Amino acid sequence: MRLFILNEYFYSILKRKYILNKMKKFIFLPLLILVLNANMSLFAQEITFVPQDTLLQGNIGDEMIFYIDVTNISSIRQTVFVVRTINELPPEWYSALCFDLCFSSIVDSIATTPDFGSSPLDPGETRELSLHVTAVNNDGSAHVQLQAGTFNNPNDRIIVNFTATTIPVSVDTENSSPLEYDLAQNYPNPFNPSTRISYAVPETSPVTIKVYDLTGQEVAVLVNEVKEAGTYELIFDARNFASGVYIYRMIAGDFSSVRKMNLLK
Repeated sequence: MRLFILNEYFYSILKRKYILNKMKKFIFLPLLILVLNANMSLFAQEITFVPQDTLLQGNIGDEMIFYIDVTNISSIRQTVFVVRTINELPPEWYSALCFDLCFSSIVDSIATTPDFGSSPLDPGETRELSLHVTAVNNDGSAHVQLQAGTFNNPNDRIIVNFTATTIPVSVDTENSSPLEYDLAQNYPNPFNPSTRISYAVPETSPVTIKVYDLTGQEVAVLVNEVKEAGTYELIFDARNFASGVYIYRMIAGDFSSVRKMNLLK
């Protein structure tokens, strides 16, 4: 009888261990899924950063202003920061940021905090940021890069490049005619919504430059006229086009050249 009771006692212990082990397996799996989902939510994009233009032109003495709409697309208030990571300017040019308030050209980082005279964005709120590039003197082009993110998730950043130039839209360098036809790669590339395309004509010729989508359908005619010898530049504004890869082709006399460009909205 005593042996039977001992066996029954050990059996009950083993049974409890078996049940606990089975329960642990079922408990552990849901917990693991919850942890993974929580970590994934930390890396979700919380704002949008949409520029009205990324390429502007002006004259010496002009202030070229890029406007950007910043929207909080999360369900909580967000403190947004903006960092100027590239600021390549011609001599006697400067750039500056405005976000609720305008700041000195030496300020590279701003945020929607009281220190900058601002406040966090409420869920669904859109606020305007502006980048000001001023060409005090000298022709040339400026390249400025901005990165935007939130204090809640500072490593998840949006990066946008901006170009401001005083080079005319169409330039005929009559005194220094190019030696051959040429179609340059557009800049910037990828772009949103505008990009610059340069081309060269060594002699008076009929010139066409057309844009096609990847199915081969013509979507825009950029040039279709006789051009005298010279180097030219044009702006392709694609704000009404869908994101994707496009092909642009130049034909002038016996010359033909094709390049690709990437519209990224």
